[in-house]
Amino acid sequence: MVLRACRKTVIIGVEYEHPTNKCRRAVQKSDMVCICRTLSIEEEYFVSAAKLVLLVRECGKPVPPGTPCGSK
Repeated sequence: MVLRACRKTVIIGVEYEHPTNKCRRAVQKSDMVCICRTLSIEEEYFVSAAKLVLLVRECGKPVPPGTPCGSK
């Protein structure tokens, strides 16, 4: 849900775009620690884990420091 709603924000290859209201709602409804932890290597071809962490911080739902996000 978050990756779909926030695609323009977290996609690789373009500058970070501030989240839309739809994206913000998806972040608020989601378990972001779980999403970060389960981000697959295949998803990392088009989703930036760094942008995902920035997104959740901007939406006021940051993941705790040291939480793994993706394969890195």
